[in-house]
Amino acid sequence: MGVGMKEQLKTPAEKRLRRSRNSLLEQQRALASLTRSEIFSAEDALEAIRLLTRTTARELEIERISVWRFSEDRLAIKCMDLYERSQQRHSSGMILRREDFPNYFEGLETEEAIVADDARHHAFTAQFTDVYLHPFGITSMLDVPIHVFGRVEGALCCEHTGEPLNWTAEERFFAIAVANLAALVIEQCERRRAEALVRSQRDMLELIANGAPLEHTLTALARTIEQQDDKILCSVLILDEDGVHLRHGAAPSIPDSYIRQIDGLAIGPSVGSCGTAAFHRQTVIVSDIRTDPRWAAYRDIAEEYGLRACWSTPIFDARQNVLGTFAVYFREPQWPSEKHLRLVESAIHTAAIAIERSRVEDRIQRLAFYDPLTGLPNRALLMDRAAQALALSARDNKETSLLFLDLDRFKMVNDSLGHHVGDGLLRSIAGRLRSCLRESDTVSRLGGDEFVVLLPETGSEEAAQTAERILGVVAQPYLIEDYRLSTTPSIGISVYPRDGSDVEALVKHADTAMYQAKEKGRNTYQFFTEDMNFAVLERLTIESGLRQALDHGAFVLEFQPQYDIATHRLVGLEALIRWQHPEWGRVPPSRFIPIAEDSGLIVLIGEWVIHEACRQNVYRQSLGFEKVPVAVNIASPQFIQRFEDVVERVLSETGMEPQYLELELTEGIVMQGESSIQKRLHKLKDMGVKLAIDDFGTGYSSLSYLKRFPIDRLKIDQSFVRDIIDDQDDLAITRAVISLGHSLRLLVIAEGVETEQQLAFLREVGCDQAQGFYFSPPLSIKALGDWFFQNSKAS
Repeated sequence: MGVGMKEQLKTPAEKRLRRSRNSLLEQQRALASLTRSEIFSAEDALEAIRLLTRTTARELEIERISVWRFSEDRLAIKCMDLYERSQQRHSSGMILRREDFPNYFEGLETEEAIVADDARHHAFTAQFTDVYLHPFGITSMLDVPIHVFGRVEGALCCEHTGEPLNWTAEERFFAIAVANLAALVIEQCERRRAEALVRSQRDMLELIANGAPLEHTLTALARTIEQQDDKILCSVLILDEDGVHLRHGAAPSIPDSYIRQIDGLAIGPSVGSCGTAAFHRQTVIVSDIRTDPRWAAYRDIAEEYGLRACWSTPIFDARQNVLGTFAVYFREPQWPSEKHLRLVESAIHTAAIAIERSRVEDRIQRLAFYDPLTGLPNRALLMDRAAQALALSARDNKETSLLFLDLDRFKMVNDSLGHHVGDGLLRSIAGRLRSCLRESDTVSRLGGDEFVVLLPETGSEEAAQTAERILGVVAQPYLIEDYRLSTTPSIGISVYPRDGSDVEALVKHADTAMYQAKEKGRNTYQFFTEDMNFAVLERLTIESGLRQALDHGAFVLEFQPQYDIATHRLVGLEALIRWQHPEWGRVPPSRFIPIAEDSGLIVLIGEWVIHEACRQNVYRQSLGFEKVPVAVNIASPQFIQRFEDVVERVLSETGMEPQYLELELTEGIVMQGESSIQKRLHKLKDMGVKLAIDDFGTGYSSLSYLKRFPIDRLKIDQSFVRDIIDDQDDLAITRAVISLGHSLRLLVIAEGVETEQQLAFLREVGCDQAQGFYFSPPLSIKALGDWFFQNSKAS
């Protein structure tokens, strides 16, 4: 029989034995050398593992070769790759659980190869018979442990189909060599991942240092952690400045629709994983969202997107304030492993650095470009946006409007109620201004009570409409602390390119128009005209003149007598300030008082008036003239918090008896924070000073304060008296004021009485007192002395 015939008669087992004796060891060495070089050139671990399984199946001439890896908790083992030689097919993902095959797991943990020539009856593999061996026709198994960094982390499984075979020593050695190569692949993959993590952390620190956007940095961080485990989905939420709501930071692998539904959720003791973690300031691990009560309100949302587990860890700053949360989601119920915990720990430190850096930059940005009180853009940001708006308007041949807004008599709020109340009012006004504008518009606070509104691509008509809207909204009452406040704006408008070709010119001209609006009576708006420059210059000149008048004694007082209507007896004098300018002559009060109020000079001027009126009244009394009260008008800015002390000091310095001083207050003063004003008015009343409401009916005309405040007199404004004979409305108002005053046991005095008819009507309706040119014009000090002298002679 020839050699060829003899070879054909040999059994497969004899062929294997001969091959084993002659060439298997050499093949192993060649395979190891070849595979090692291919492993190091492979692009990823899976490619290298597939090279190993294909080569091993071919060299051992067996049907199935697979590589398996323990889960982190070592309760399961997952297939990285299974190669079927007859099908030339790779597959992966199968999972074996310890609870189902405890004997097999015990065999792997002996750290020795499982050599199962008859797998269906071997102690470690018999449990596979019904579910695995029979279905796939497997008769023999050779499973070699894979040691990664000195610990069993998986197994190389060689599975033979057909007649059972005895695994030779050479085959076992070959399998061990392949298992060692698989271990090298896994170790190399772990090293690469660790190196990639370090590189990514370094790259993220560079992103942070270079000022990359926060979302960009946090997204890179989330992707880095996800690359360490393909089952992980990462999310970063940032705690809002209110300390209550969590906002989206980054979540590159989670659907946007899910993110939108949880964005802005409020933290609490049972608000999913993230809301609970931020509230309790500790890590929250939810291994199964379906069954955890903390997810009750959000379970359906998570279920919709296939999210089954979520662990969330708070992110703290250096002062242990919660900045946000770093969450890890899974699509299957899952407990964290040591590896996962280490990854999250490194992530939250990087996230904290990124968020803190971003907040510092935001604060710097806000300090540089935003008003710290109102949060509105400041002058620098306004000028930048305005320059851009003008450039676009020039390109598109369109107009751009600018509104300069100043609050009327705002200084009075600060002076009378304190800066904390004034600041609260400014913040409220800032919010209302925002509500009046488009997204493309800018409202800026320049300082104090000055605001500028930029209206890009807006002409005069639309600018006027915006101004009217602002007037209506800002004028609505405010409740600041316990004070009910009201204020009105004066608005100036300039339009590009008609009123200026650059931002500075537009701001200057709108400012000029604003002062013209104040001249027109406040609570209105004016467009800029060239004539306004002269008006502004005049205003500045008057303001300068007022300062000099205080220093050089250019102010004088005149006194207008007040009479009892029934008896014609003198009942008082009203002190009226006059300004005698060396060049302009007599300047009417209507011209300089509003400027004095706006500039704040009214406080010093008003104190001078009180002091001089008291001094002169005391002097007249010392001459033996009739003792009557002197009335002094008090402007709103004068009624500062220490005004009572000013009055007390003046009375002490002049020796004036308090009952001979009457303070005439406007309704605006008494309505500025009723509880506080009530106490201060009672303090003045306790001194013995008389109190009157001036120009009653022209302001708020609230009846409630008349009952609570210690008022002595109501003063009917001359605008009602002037047309009282011919105007039925003025007649009705006058009659009503007199009736109201008497019902509250108050004296009522009418000013501006010029005719016998007016006086007769006032006498008929029961008015108590009157003053006006019918009785006497305001008298100089000398004229008043002569008048007293003549009256004393007549009597």
